[in-house]
Order: sequence, then structure tokens, then C-alpha cells
Amino acid sequence: MTKTEQPRLPECDGPPSGNSAAHLIRETYTRPDRPEKTTQRTNQRWAPTYAAGTCGRVLSPYVLPGKGQHPMPQISLSGPDRRNWQVAFALFCAVAAVLIGLRSDPPYPLVQRTGVAGYTLVALLTAGCAWALDRPRSAVSARKTLILLHLVFIPPQFFFLLAHKVPFAGMLLSTVIVARMKPRFPQLKRRARKVWLTLHVGISVGWLGLSLAMTTLAIAAATADDHVIRHGAYELMHVFDLAIVIPSALAAILSGLVVSLGTPWGLIRHWWVLLKFVIAVSLPVIATVESTWIEQLENRTQDPAAEPGGLGLTLVICMILFVVLLWTAVTLSIFKTGGRTRWGRAGQARRSAQAHPTENSAIETETVPGRPLR
Repeated sequence: MTKTEQPRLPECDGPPSGNSAAHLIRETYTRPDRPEKTTQRTNQRWAPTYAAGTCGRVLSPYVLPGKGQHPMPQISLSGPDRRNWQVAFALFCAVAAVLIGLRSDPPYPLVQRTGVAGYTLVALLTAGCAWALDRPRSAVSARKTLILLHLVFIPPQFFFLLAHKVPFAGMLLSTVIVARMKPRFPQLKRRARKVWLTLHVGISVGWLGLSLAMTTLAIAAATADDHVIRHGAYELMHVFDLAIVIPSALAAILSGLVVSLGTPWGLIRHWWVLLKFVIAVSLPVIATVESTWIEQLENRTQDPAAEPGGLGLTLVICMILFVVLLWTAVTLSIFKTGGRTRWGRAGQARRSAQAHPTENSAIETETVPGRPLR
């Protein structure tokens, strides 16, 4: 019953760097009844790696210690750059809340009050998490909270566009911040993946059907000679837009994010997923302009002698573009064209390097008596 002692890493008082290196662990198994017979097996494990003499503090973006160690990039949880982005977003949310609250005669007072409350709350949460990023004990949880906060807050900002145009900048800023933080999300289990995929497909199909109905109403209103049909069509479009289309768009985007980030497809690894996300984000932006046109046409056609004119034709073209973009998203989902993006290729190469470490990996030998070979 023997066990080969392994050389220890140099001890120090400093905290670990958080980097890892691939080690090949060679385990030797012996049978109690036949000590002379041994069986060896080589396994790959991950172990902390420190540069000698640095007390766990890495001197460069990559660990460059001695022979046999596999370099891995250093992942920083905080830092001035990431903290400054969070502080900038907190200040933006405070300014957005003031601008939305100061708007006189808002078309939707409830949306205005919701926008003020939402931006105020997010400003406080972001500022608190930015402060926590500098604390070692709370840096990890603060980073996770910020990633989730930005992702969840993007869809409601589409809704706040009904009160003011400033949420355009907020959505762009949240997207850039999440991309810079490079989050990694846990993979969905099989049952959860099917549930979320069913929700995403069903909501997206409903969104497409609503767009076709809105296009039909826009054409009927622009070409009808009867005042009742013309004005009634624009009234129905206005109700559909606020009560069904906007919630369906937000739900489709949110479920699509969950499905893409919780599966190996990812959000930016494949061109077809990335293009679908761009289409899904651009459509609500178009819908905010379209909502303004529908409201103007509804008010204009209250007069029996009024005609939709050029604005009615512009709305028809906008709705046709809406349908074409949604059908493009459907086509991308079926054919999955475009291959991997450069981020997807880089991630694939990194995972391949981790799965097949170089021959210079550190070798540790360990004799474990009495354990059967698995």
C-alpha cells in the first residue's frame, strides 16, 4: 500500500490567480492480492497554476510558467474598464428617468410612469453592483447580477419607447456592456430546452400571423372608399399593436435569448442565430415608428372627407417589410445558413485545445492501491 508523493506548488500568502492548466494525471493501480501486478491509466485534470515567485499574481494576460504547463487566458471579474461602463449605464438610467418624467402630454401616462420607475430602479441596482465589483467577496455575484440585469432590461426598454426615444440608446448600451462582459451561461437540460423551444416557436409563429393581419388591415384602410372601413381598420391596428404585437415581440426576443444562450448554438457563434437576433431587435424599433403612424392615421381618418394619403402608403410598405423580415428569420431557422462566425470558430478552437492538450502537459504519477480500473 504505497502512494507516490508529488511535488507541491510553491506556497505563498497571496490569493490564487484563478487561472488553470491542464495536467495529465497518471494513476497506477495495484491489486491487494497481487502487489506485483499494476495497471496504469492516464487522465486529464485541471489544476491551479501559479508563476513561480509571483504568489499567485499573474504577470501577463497568459500564464507563462515552466515546462509542461498549458497556458490559459486570465479572466478578470472586475477592473476599471468594466466598472466605468456600469457607472456610465447607471448615470444614463438616471438621466433617462428624468427625461421621461419631464415629458409633457405623454401619449401613454402609464408607460411614462413605468419607465421612470424602471430606469430609477435599474440605476440604483447598477450603481450598487458596480461598487461591489471592487470587493473580492462580492465580485463574482455582482458580475452575474449585472449580466442578468442587462439582459432582462433590454425587452422592457422597447416598451418604454412609447413614452420617449431615449431607450434606443439604453438598449444599445446594454447590448455592448453584455458583449464586453463575455458571459457564460449554463446549458438547459433536455426537458427545459424543449419547453423553451416550444414557447419560442409558438410565440414567433403568432408574431408572424399578427404581422400578416396588420398588413391586410393597412392595405384595406389605404384602398377603401368607405370612411367606416378606413377608420375602423386603423382603430383595429392600433389595438392590435398595443395589446398583442408588442407583447408578442418582447416574448419572442426573450424566449429566443434563453434558447440560444442555453444551448450549444449560442448567440454569436453561428451566423443564422446572430442574423435572427438582429432581425428580432430591429423589428420592435420599426414598430415604434409604425405605432406613431397608425395613431396619426387613426386621428386623421376621423374626418369622413380625410384620405390616408402618402402616410397610408408608407405604412403599407412598412408592414410588408415587417412580414419579409419575419419570413427571412423563418428561413434562417430552417436552413441554418452561413456557418460559424469568427467568435464561434475561436471558441471551437479553444475547446478543441482544451480537449486535446499538448504533449508537454505536466505528468504526475500516483499509485492508488486497491482501486479497480474503470
